[in-house]
Amino acid sequence: MTDVRDESGIRVSPGIPRHMTVAVLGATGAVGREVCGALSRAGLPVRAAARSIGTADLPACIEARPVDIADPCALQAFCAGSRLVVNCAAPSSRTSEPVALAAARCGVDLVDAGDHDVSVRGAAVVVRAAGMAPGLSELLVRRAASGLGAVARVVTHLGGLDRFAAGGAADYLAGIGRDSGAGLAWRCGASAPSPSGVHRAVDLPPFRERVDVHPFLSADLVRTLRALGIPEADAYAVFPGEAVRSLLSRLGARITDPRPEDVAALLRAAELDLAGRRPYHVLRAEARSPAGESRNTLRHTVVVRIPSATVATAATVAQTAAAVLAGRVPPGCHHASDVLDPHTDLDAAVAHAGGTIWESTEQITLDDTDPDADAVEEGML
Repeated sequence: MTDVRDESGIRVSPGIPRHMTVAVLGATGAVGREVCGALSRAGLPVRAAARSIGTADLPACIEARPVDIADPCALQAFCAGSRLVVNCAAPSSRTSEPVALAAARCGVDLVDAGDHDVSVRGAAVVVRAAGMAPGLSELLVRRAASGLGAVARVVTHLGGLDRFAAGGAADYLAGIGRDSGAGLAWRCGASAPSPSGVHRAVDLPPFRERVDVHPFLSADLVRTLRALGIPEADAYAVFPGEAVRSLLSRLGARITDPRPEDVAALLRAAELDLAGRRPYHVLRAEARSPAGESRNTLRHTVVVRIPSATVATAATVAQTAAAVLAGRVPPGCHHASDVLDPHTDLDAAVAHAGGTIWESTEQITLDDTDPDADAVEEGML
């Protein structure tokens, strides 16, 4: 089947049933509004819902309904008759479970931007973690690994400057607390203390300013490493600004259960870091092949630079919705990075988000200063 791109940048298959409605929750939020517009421009009928839908600035062709996610009857009535439900409402810790339950009762497929695990299971398709991170970040690892026949080691960097919406800030804090991956690496197929410490005010290409670099192994990256059978990895969270990093350090153990004042503090910290600068995010994944007797190895690197996490998440949600509607995703519960194509879907999502992809493969010779011996490559940090 031949895939085509519509003017929205979404990968649209001729097999998508355009007469079937996509029901979008959280449509007045930053991500939801972008998703509604992208799906509508792709020629798909969209039904949009939010608690305050009357104030939404949505295209006239979109059917808008006020829906309170806390009302199970209203939520189920909104989902009924649609082909696909898309949940962009945040925080996902509060919205994912009731939305999944309503979609399951209606026998409707579901795509959720959030990464909150749900207990609802059924015969329909459920795809979660359809965001920038998790989502594109793990898809990038699959892209890097696909450039090699066998992979012995992966290195990832993720960071940037951006503002948060309140729901997104709550999800960000909850995700960090849930992962408990600070200071960890991946060794011999299991989590282990990272041999690399925190690096402050360092030059790290492709970041264009000095940054702080912290070892952080997310649960979603662990799942991807296990699925690909990769034995070793080092993952780093990168902070170009001081305010967000300092706040996360101060929150400490409390980050597992963030309070409203913690969310408000994160909103302020992100704005402070961003003052006078443009938002951006960099996602970098490097995969290496096993070294031979000559200590030569292939290194395949993929770098994505995106101007907005909001638009990147919306683009990932829209790509995932298109994949489900085209029948490319089997029944069951999946992560978006497991069902999206690391080449065509990643290219489309990044292009839709106004980002760029840089990719290279090179042969290198390992020596005593290489990250296979030390945790961090000289010249990278």
